Amino acid sequence: MVSSAVVGVALWVMQVRLQELDPEQRKAWKMHYRPYVPVLLMVWLWSANLSVFDRLGLKWREAFRIPNENLLPSANTTRRVAAFLTAVVASSAAAYAYFLAGGWTWMAGYQPLILILCLPSLAILPCVVEKQGSPAFFAQTLRKCILPFQSVQFAEFFLADVYTSLAKPISDLERSMCHLMFDPIMETEGATSFCGNKSWMLAWWLACPYVIRFIQCIWMFVDHRERVHLFNAVKYSTAFPVIFFSQLKYHLPEESWLHWCHLAWLTSVLVNSIYSFYWDVERDWELGIFASGGSITQNRLHFGTEKLYYSATLINALLRTSWTYKLSTHLRHNETTNFTVALLEVVRRFQWIFFRVETECRRVTTIQTKDHQLTGLMSDHSL
Repeated sequence: MVSSAVVGVALWVMQVRLQELDPEQRKAWKMHYRPYVPVLLMVWLWSANLSVFDRLGLKWREAFRIPNENLLPSANTTRRVAAFLTAVVASSAAAYAYFLAGGWTWMAGYQPLILILCLPSLAILPCVVEKQGSPAFFAQTLRKCILPFQSVQFAEFFLADVYTSLAKPISDLERSMCHLMFDPIMETEGATSFCGNKSWMLAWWLACPYVIRFIQCIWMFVDHRERVHLFNAVKYSTAFPVIFFSQLKYHLPEESWLHWCHLAWLTSVLVNSIYSFYWDVERDWELGIFASGGSITQNRLHFGTEKLYYSATLINALLRTSWTYKLSTHLRHNETTNFTVALLEVVRRFQWIFFRVETECRRVTTIQTKDHQLTGLMSDHSL
């Protein structure tokens, strides 16, 4: 209730004060605070994932193979985390608009910086208060994602997969931080040119989640010697040409871009979309649609009829095609479209999580069944 009231007041302040800002100031406000919207939406939808898992009786915690189930926060705790973080971000956005409209530009400039510095610590506060979930476990998992040169478990590559869906807002946050170093309210042209779309740092931050997943897949291959992990690494590597050729547009003459680079970018988009879609359906969800000629081969479907799975496959195909838009830096001038695509990618990931966790739970059950059978055979043999 408190979070809802805070968000309501913040929205009212933003509605009043944003009208008093000039176009450049509103652009600065969007640049600093829009990236948080997909991230917050992802937390809200993750809580919805957990609620559905609990309602259907899916033992989702087993998929993460952790010794203590309390290390992962419940659906209610995750929902409170989402509400608290939404209130914090909304308050900062309202304060930025309020101070900027009132002429206190230096006070406005501090708001995004304070938010970036404090948000990671504030995110774990509800978990600490409710004693649900382990901040240390989350920090360890996050560290293994950022430094992936080690053995990888489901929790690490699951979080890294979510990170790939947030590549666009995270790269936008990098641009926000760049402006905070030079000019947080965008009053000078120098910061805009240095922190704009032409910077190769923007391309790096877009590619970073895919680099992490690529390295994780290589480590999985080293540990298990299964070629499927190499094919998975190739899938993530198909994002690199999309990002590279798109960024190259800013550094080539228009004739060169139209002559060959644009075609190379379109080809990369096509390869990335098809490969990623195929992998979602056949490997992450294990539906077997392509292998069986169009029918779902799994006997145990937790989330309803086959029609639902076919619908999810179709939606995933459409969103997989559109999501490469967010990897293309040369299309960033279409702000509204980019923002919409970033939100749709979060929705696609929300849907993906249902079937990916279902698949992992099924794998865990299969392993446990085989272990029990082996234990039984050894017991009978000893008798």
